[in-house]
Amino acid sequence: MKKLAYNSSKQDEIKHLEKFIKTLEPDTYLSSLLTPVLVKWAKRQIELDISPDIMYSLKVVKEKYEIQLEINTKLSERIEDLKYAKHLTITQSCKIEKFKSDINDYKNDWELMNREIIELKKKNLKLKNALKSSDSFTNNLIKDYS
Repeated sequence: MKKLAYNSSKQDEIKHLEKFIKTLEPDTYLSSLLTPVLVKWAKRQIELDISPDIMYSLKVVKEKYEIQLEINTKLSERIEDLKYAKHLTITQSCKIEKFKSDINDYKNDWELMNREIIELKKKNLKLKNALKSSDSFTNNLIKDYS
């Protein structure tokens, strides 16, 4: 494999990297280390002429990853809070519907009771009238036999 000179172009460096990757046997340490994603990243670094400080780049990536994990954790907690709030809302909604249903039942019971009271008042009035008639009949009988 041809050596790469310090004054090689970016394209020469990328070609050299690609040739080097092709020389690696599968399942070797280097082939496992130099994944397609890492190679793509390295090519991009070369194209953008970014400093080859891999440790710094890895540190930045690690920091971004940690920030992403923190965001994911907070979002997961918020999602759980929202799920619980939704559950409470549904529960309260069910209780409200039950309460409305109970109110309608009480209203129907109240109306039925009022109708029964009216019917009982009518019967009571009939009984009073019948009793008055009976009393006047009894009084007339007593007068007639006296």
